[in-house]
Amino acid sequence: MPPDAPDGGMPEPDMLLGCSMGCDPRWKWFQALGRYRDTPIYNMDVLMPPSDADMDEIKAHSVRYMAEELRGLIAFLEEHTGRKMDYDRLSAILKQVEETRDWWRKAYDLRRAIPTPMSTQDHFVLFVPHHMMLTDSFTLEFYKGLYQELKERVDNKTGVIDDERYRLLWGVGIPPWHSMYILDYFLNYGGVFAAETAYMVPEPFEIPPNVSDPVELIALRAFERNTAFQRRGQQAGGIPPLAQAHLERIRDYTIDGVVMHVTRSCRASTMGQLLVRNVIRDKYPKMPAMFMESDIVDVDAYSETETMNRIDTFMEMVDAYKKSYR
Repeated sequence: MPPDAPDGGMPEPDMLLGCSMGCDPRWKWFQALGRYRDTPIYNMDVLMPPSDADMDEIKAHSVRYMAEELRGLIAFLEEHTGRKMDYDRLSAILKQVEETRDWWRKAYDLRRAIPTPMSTQDHFVLFVPHHMMLTDSFTLEFYKGLYQELKERVDNKTGVIDDERYRLLWGVGIPPWHSMYILDYFLNYGGVFAAETAYMVPEPFEIPPNVSDPVELIALRAFERNTAFQRRGQQAGGIPPLAQAHLERIRDYTIDGVVMHVTRSCRASTMGQLLVRNVIRDKYPKMPAMFMESDIVDVDAYSETETMNRIDTFMEMVDAYKKSYR
């Protein structure tokens, strides 16, 4: 460990856990690190069905496969911790998790109001408890409180700014973490980000009364979450799932323009941006779309002046679009 590492550096791992879900799977990273540190490692495969698959046909296999992967993880953890899984506690946690997600979803839906009570800038902070502390009872109370706060703002017609003129969608791409303040530049034009497709709120899920095995329930939940947009895209005539997510946000949140972030060091959130833009224009022919460019690990690849110039031009297009098509 380098002697000057912040906070003394990272602690030595007892085990390494990886999976194939999201982003670029880091299996090889963990394999290399596991050999380097002589640390036990378990990588879990997560099925991501293709958008043209028959979801009903593959459902049983996908859920069974995922449950087997989860049981392998449980066996690995039991072996290396010397503790047995408490399945009753796991079942109770799953019920709490779905209640937590339900409150977050209800709070998020309040952003459909005009003016919107919360912006994307807040969302990119408020998603953290769900992603990092989902099983904590604090997180449940947090999203209950968020709902009450946003409900009060909606009832009082309190928006992010006093004069909301344009409603924007943060499209494909994670935010520019190194320069988040640039999003406030849109506020100068009265442009507020009312929704986003990054770190989305999970789809609704009803716990089936006939499924008592919590492992099977997690597998089923994962399948339903990973195929929701595929199903709706198929029903809409073959719309790609990520594009379907954008079309739904544009419709439900009364969007006037879309901003996407080309992130060189996060390929998974950048792939398909032109396809999504083209699908949006098939449905909304003149809707403006702006591409912001940067690198989440190299700030030298980001130009604030160029970005502001793009925003200036984009907001002129949004104004013209809203006057002509809204």
